[in-house]
Amino acid sequence: MHAGLHVTFLNTEHNHGRLTQLQELSTHFPTLHFESISDGQPKDHPRTFDLTKHMVISFKSVTKPLFREMLDEYSRNSDLGPVTCIIVDGDEVQTRQSQ
Repeated sequence: MHAGLHVTFLNTEHNHGRLTQLQELSTHFPTLHFESISDGQPKDHPRTFDLTKHMVISFKSVTKPLFREMLDEYSRNSDLGPVTCIIVDGDEVQTRQSQ
């Protein structure tokens, strides 16, 4: 990592739990951070690569406000400085734009 560059990966809580190597990556790259956010679905809800209509609605109604709140909180309380770039998964953008 470049000095002064801090990267935070934001995943849904479900995907975050599936990525077991996150702790090891954080140990080797101290400026690499991992956060999680709710996808608005119950823990026992089956997640598939097929985003059904209720998943898209959940993302819009639950995840979007949580993401905005997280960005605000991060900007106010982070020693790392303001957020300067956000990169979104292309599949998610396409799903949201088609709705």
